[in-house]
Amino acid sequence: MVDDNDTNRRILCDMMSGWGMETVSLKTPAEAIEHLLATKWSGQALPLVLTDFQMPKVNGIDFVEMIRGEPGIADARVVMLSSGMRQDHTQRCKDLNIIARLIKPVKQNEVFEAIVTALQVDVRHEPTEPKTAIQSRTTTQKRSLRILLAEDNLVNQKLAVGALEAQGHRVTVTNDGREAVEQWKVETFDAVLMDVQMPEMDGFEATREIRRLESSTPDHGHTIIIAMTARAKESDRQQCLDAGMDEYMSKPIRIKELCQLLREITTPSPAPATSTKGFDMPNQPSASDEPIIDWAIAAQAVNDDQELLKIVSQALLESGPGMIQDVQQSIADNDPGRLRISAHAIKGSVLFLGINLIRQPALVLET
Repeated sequence: MVDDNDTNRRILCDMMSGWGMETVSLKTPAEAIEHLLATKWSGQALPLVLTDFQMPKVNGIDFVEMIRGEPGIADARVVMLSSGMRQDHTQRCKDLNIIARLIKPVKQNEVFEAIVTALQVDVRHEPTEPKTAIQSRTTTQKRSLRILLAEDNLVNQKLAVGALEAQGHRVTVTNDGREAVEQWKVETFDAVLMDVQMPEMDGFEATREIRRLESSTPDHGHTIIIAMTARAKESDRQQCLDAGMDEYMSKPIRIKELCQLLREITTPSPAPATSTKGFDMPNQPSASDEPIIDWAIAAQAVNDDQELLKIVSQALLESGPGMIQDVQQSIADNDPGRLRISAHAIKGSVLFLGINLIRQPALVLET
């Protein structure tokens, strides 16, 4: 998997790992060429390359051209991911024998089908076929929505993307308000999920900029923007509405409620009631101990999807130590502004598990 965007690589690698695949995650075409050659000469050639198109210095097509120019790896099977290409790029993809070109944001079933085609494998009769994992996490949805997620917290990104894609929606992720505005300019979205506190440009400023652009382009139409914030006061809700947001959800976001809200504001008819499949809670500590994780909150957060819970929890375990170091360094540097941001990141990351043991001191630090 080759992509300069860390979040995109992580999401796709987690997806493929869930299908029993072994993945190698690389940031640049140069690293990828070196690794492909090394594995080839070691007798363990990688059977498949997934690459993004839009990368700095060397784009995806030029990268594939480099692969085709190396005798040892020239026959590598390649799948390309892109947000959009010119006509001449499309022709070059054909000339370079790129097996599939997927338009971002990609769906799980699209990635799966492309991989099956590229590897020329038959999974129809395998009892543990990867497709089962997709089907078990897909629910019937009246309408598939194109959603822009503006969220700087990796854990919350994982949670939202996994849950919304399981509902059949297509999600594009941006890491701050400025990225969200730029993405909004080049793509059409049914709804924007806008975190309020983000670096570079916060959710309020990003929303006001989108509304300004809409007013200067009358034929564009109105984009639904839903605020996501840990603030729960009525005055906070009013601040979101005053900024031009259509709806407001307090964190931790409950996926079932979010999907219901999306149905209500994007379709004229009410959605049918859905039933939950039950949630297998891990062993609880003894009654004398206060549980570290509130499993009821966790079940609500992931809409009873235990596979999604594993993915999001792993992201928390990986990013947690770095967030703690940010807090410690902010205190050591006597930097209250950075401390507020670092503490807010930790607080936001544990909300979906209801971990008050961490949330409460993080809130104190942030305040």
